[in-house]
Amino acid sequence: MNEVTFIFVEGKTEVRLLKQMNCPGNIIVNCKGALNIPGEIERLLEPFLNDNHSIKISIMRDRDNKETHESIIQSFGSSFDKLLGVSMPHSQFQPHREFKNLYTMNSSNENFHVVLHIAAPPPIESIKKFASDTIYGYIFALAMTEKVLQRFAKEAKITPDVLRVKVLDEVPELAKQNGIEFNQAKDYLGVYMAMSKFFTVKRDEKIDGFSGIIVARAKKYETDSFRDVFRSIHAALQFIDIEVDL
Repeated sequence: MNEVTFIFVEGKTEVRLLKQMNCPGNIIVNCKGALNIPGEIERLLEPFLNDNHSIKISIMRDRDNKETHESIIQSFGSSFDKLLGVSMPHSQFQPHREFKNLYTMNSSNENFHVVLHIAAPPPIESIKKFASDTIYGYIFALAMTEKVLQRFAKEAKITPDVLRVKVLDEVPELAKQNGIEFNQAKDYLGVYMAMSKFFTVKRDEKIDGFSGIIVARAKKYETDSFRDVFRSIHAALQFIDIEVDL
């Protein structure tokens, strides 16, 4: 039996991250937005459904503000109904035995396997909760690890403690006093970019490029933290028999 494997992601940051984990690039599908994922699943999988293929897919999805895990699961219901030609109520997604942000689904003929990974980044000191759970939350958690802080602080000619305080406390508080609320991991990454003089040192204004450097430095200098932060992503990939470099 032939096997088909795809990983559906929201954008460039997830693509870069998976490639940095040494995930095969030819199976990663950049859907260019969460709302496009169901359509891309239908488009790419339909040709293989009636051709004696074993299909394995992973979906990486952020939880946007006011969304719930249940609403995200339901958003994929009609796509899988259409693909499998049967009623697949959202209850067919079963919670993973270890990770509360993973949901798995196996079809009755055992040739269709799905794992849904909903972003659930680790908490950050002094930040109660972000409005949305995104891939940037994972990257920001790595950015705040000691050795990664040291690398960026050294380039900015400041101490890691100064960089930490600027990013977590001083700049967000100043913004708050001026009516600006930082409630997304991406907001804090933007502060991190500015306070570490990333624009000056690297001359790259794209947060995607910045995120890639954070991940690369964490993988090299904070190996244990890198593995811990991405444990649920690793488990999702293992479910579809993809081994990555952690």
